[in-house]
Amino acid sequence: MNQRIEHLLDSPYLVAFSRLALAGLMIAASIGKLQHQALFVDTVEEYGILPHDLAVAYARAVPWAELAIGASLVLGLLSTLAAATSILLVDSLVVANIYALFQPVGESCPCFGQLVTLTHVQAFAVDCVMLLMGWHLLLWGRKVRSPGLEMWMDGWIAAAGKVKGYLLQLVMLAAVVVAAGYPVQATAESWPVDPGDRPLLMMFWGGCAECVEAEIEVVAQVELEYGSELAFARVNYLEDAETAGRFGVGDAFALLVITGDPSGDDCVVHCRFGEGVDIQALTACLDEVLGG
Repeated sequence: MNQRIEHLLDSPYLVAFSRLALAGLMIAASIGKLQHQALFVDTVEEYGILPHDLAVAYARAVPWAELAIGASLVLGLLSTLAAATSILLVDSLVVANIYALFQPVGESCPCFGQLVTLTHVQAFAVDCVMLLMGWHLLLWGRKVRSPGLEMWMDGWIAAAGKVKGYLLQLVMLAAVVVAAGYPVQATAESWPVDPGDRPLLMMFWGGCAECVEAEIEVVAQVELEYGSELAFARVNYLEDAETAGRFGVGDAFALLVITGDPSGDDCVVHCRFGEGVDIQALTACLDEVLGG
């Protein structure tokens, strides 16, 4: 039985599947976050697991790390390093999803941005699958190497030395990541969500979760209570002054209940709240708007 399992894990087809499937998931997750990176930063801060500065640094680094891992696996550059890095990255996501199961941080996971909406349970299952693929590639990928640039460069690496070979691969990978990632980030939509026919609860803040901890808790409670009946958006007024100015928001926290297209002329602001949001007044406004 062990030999059969070993033979299966050694299969070049299974190794190729793990490599491409993990790459696809990493790239999809990266694109979803890069399109709305400010929203992802805000979400990570709301979890409250990391200190403010570390949470911001982590949230800004994760999409680029995911893109680098995905590109590495697709191109076959530094695949072993990519597999090891994927395990460490996914481990951190597993911790976040387990934490979210016991804390009021919203019903959905920001794992894939707005590309795919997953519950925390679904996201945890996806993370486990990604971990299995990462370990498979790390332990068996070196034994059964799939075609890629790294394999084709073996002769050059042997002649030039491993250090120069690794540096060349890093430079090539960095160029691909920058060329692919920055256009996605540059063409990101102005709005983090499409509200459709749902009212939109839009939060304007300066990116400091500790400064508006009580207000964020109110939003989390509303999200738990109303769920898919509402759309939710977070706008950092320090990074998006144009949107803040359009809704008359300066440099202070604001929570708006909106219907219509938020980027169009038919947008209606029904209620506006500042710091110290009264949750009863907010829910009364939402009930009135939802009731027509």
